Amino acid sequence: MKLQELSPCEWPRERLLSGGPGALSNSELLAVLLRSGTADKNVLELSRDLIATCDGRLVELSRLTLGELCGIPGIGKSKAAVVMAAFELGRRFMAESTDNNLPITSSEMVYRHLLPRLKGLDHEECYVMCLSATHRINGVHLLGRGTEDSVLFEPKDALKKAFGDGARALIIAHNHPGGNPLPSTADIQKTDSLSKACYACDMELLDHIIISDDRYYSFAEDKVCYPSICKE
Repeated sequence: MKLQELSPCEWPRERLLSGGPGALSNSELLAVLLRSGTADKNVLELSRDLIATCDGRLVELSRLTLGELCGIPGIGKSKAAVVMAAFELGRRFMAESTDNNLPITSSEMVYRHLLPRLKGLDHEECYVMCLSATHRINGVHLLGRGTEDSVLFEPKDALKKAFGDGARALIIAHNHPGGNPLPSTADIQKTDSLSKACYACDMELLDHIIISDDRYYSFAEDKVCYPSICKE
């Protein structure tokens, strides 16, 4: 069925203009971005098929590469670029909305701050959060990008970033794309090495947090935490 055969009030763009974006389903919002369908499918059908290939999960859609998107029938480079740009804007919006003036008082605050950078990645990344004496954020820096199950960083690199920011304490965080935030043997060893290096340099290592999409592990708390953000 062609989109023109539907009532205008059922067209995604018109529904957005009349009722706001919150009134649209995920596939309808995606249809607004894609704008047009193919000779065989209207844009709504194309959008539903695209989301269905990811089991209905936006996080899986966000992980698709340019090549993978272009491999889906009806999705060329132009449509793939729009989808990728939309997800990147969303990540940047979430990262920008975090209030850096608030002191970090819990592992969940670190999780909320870094989740926009790490959610949906198909590889591991490690960040160092540099904090002032009052635990306000002086800077957040990428220490390394790795593979789907490991990321390398040197304690001296984390300390260099911390001293460069005039920090008095730091927090390390990295992601586990597989969804299990429990630390590996390598994670435990690296945390121990960094803790000793911080102690030798009169720098405090407050925590090492391992982030997955809906939970995280805190070395300081020594447990897997299920943040309230996932229950809202």
